[in-house]
Amino acid sequence: MARMPDPQAQPADAHQGARSAPLVIGFIGAGRAASTLAWSLERAGHEVVVARRGEAAAALAEALDARLVGRAEVLATSDVTFLAVPDSAISGLASDLARKAVPGNGRLVAHLSGSQGRAVLDPLARRGYATAAIHPLQVLSGWRIVPGTTFSVEAAETDGGVAARIVADLSGIQVTLPASARAAYHAAAVMAANLGMTMLAEAVDLLEGQGVPRAEALEGLASLVRGGLEASMDRGLPGALTGPVTRGDV
Repeated sequence: MARMPDPQAQPADAHQGARSAPLVIGFIGAGRAASTLAWSLERAGHEVVVARRGEAAAALAEALDARLVGRAEVLATSDVTFLAVPDSAISGLASDLARKAVPGNGRLVAHLSGSQGRAVLDPLARRGYATAAIHPLQVLSGWRIVPGTTFSVEAAETDGGVAARIVADLSGIQVTLPASARAAYHAAAVMAANLGMTMLAEAVDLLEGQGVPRAEALEGLASLVRGGLEASMDRGLPGALTGPVTRGDV
């Protein structure tokens, strides 16, 4: 995915000098986002800890040879804890963890939502945890974060160093966003990724309906999309637009 044209965007490793000691990074949640980040951070040299939470968590821990522990122990032993759960579950999980957690002493807790800011983690902030919203602007495969991925980060100025280090260790590009910008940011991501894929699926259906084999329709149209993306990166928008739209054809 292309970098966002934002003046605040910068390579995350501009925030750090020499590499520091590996971090202990915990995950509560073991879906595709958690798996992608966990694999990538483990390959970057960090230790991964997974909260005991169903078969997916056990499978992820086994695959990474990571410790599988209770949720409270994840918070107590991790330098950074990711709440990698659905958006609707973040607030309740943060409140539940805050009731049982040991004092944070500045350890970082972050969620991965694109639409929510870090205020949803306030119950943990009141227990002494630093908080952040860290969202990879990428289609997550469950395998790795693609180098060059943009990350939107919302963190207090005093807490941003660890978040910036994580982005740097993933060879990412950091964009600093306030909470007020996250709804527009999330909408932009949905338009570029989900809407684009939906339109591609509709186009494939249209060709298949005219007798073109589905695999060939997808291959041909995907090549067209790739060409359009490359032209957009080379020439910018809207200069890269061609065809019926620019001509005004009926």
